Amino acid sequence: EALLPWGASLTPRFDFNFRGGYNTNAVFAASNRVYGYHLGNARLTYKTTDSKWLVSLIGSNVFDKRYFLSNFDLLSSFGWSYGQLAPPRELSIQLERKF
Repeated sequence: EALLPWGASLTPRFDFNFRGGYNTNAVFAASNRVYGYHLGNARLTYKTTDSKWLVSLIGSNVFDKRYFLSNFDLLSSFGWSYGQLAPPRELSIQLERKF
């Protein structure tokens, strides 16, 4: 937390994590493997002098990493497979008021 000259504060935060890979089926094949990935998220919060208002700029998946959350292998049955992609980079603003 960095105090600003007028009494407000600015708090940066960054987290970086790794999720290991896993199989989505008992059959060990590349078509049902979700590979591991690294993910970065960031947040910058401004807090007013009376601490009643907080404004945050939030970034999820800040490096815009493309990865799968899951996949489903139907290659042997129907000849195709599909997977669920994770959300791309997202930016948001959060406004908070304390009473």
